[in-house]
Amino acid sequence: MRTSGILHWAKENLFSSVFNTILTLLILYGLFQIIPGMIDRLFINAIWTANSSKDCNPEVLGRSVGVCWGFVNAHWGYFIFGQYPEHLRWRPELFFVLEAIGLVWLLAPSIPRKDWAMIYFFIVFPIVGFMLLHGAPSLGLPIVQTHFWGGFLVSIVIGTVGIVISVP
Repeated sequence: MRTSGILHWAKENLFSSVFNTILTLLILYGLFQIIPGMIDRLFINAIWTANSSKDCNPEVLGRSVGVCWGFVNAHWGYFIFGQYPEHLRWRPELFFVLEAIGLVWLLAPSIPRKDWAMIYFFIVFPIVGFMLLHGAPSLGLPIVQTHFWGGFLVSIVIGTVGIVISVP
């Protein structure tokens, strides 16, 4: 009898008891109820190009509409950076790259020198990241007040600060 493969895994993990079987079937039912609507809203009835909000208005179009991707595309920078000045957005972009380097260095088991990675991520990166995002006039980086920060940038900054502060 075969004891490996996807069917064996499903039997052992998804259908190993009455409770697991009922839970698996309920989740599958829920997914079959949700996914078609998501596909319809995200792709089939989506508005891919829009010049204004009227192009995505169901009353103007006379039909139901899905996601207004034209709006998302036009405001992508705002979703990522908030009101961070456009000519300075290279700074948060560099911040994202430096954070990714630190995370990969820390989390990839095959990359050596985790001691240096910890120094970089928990000491050097927060200082450099703050100087990049907030500014350092002595280094030629004009100050950007935090009320201009927003979107994904703020989420990443808050998450990073939480991680750095929580390390014993």
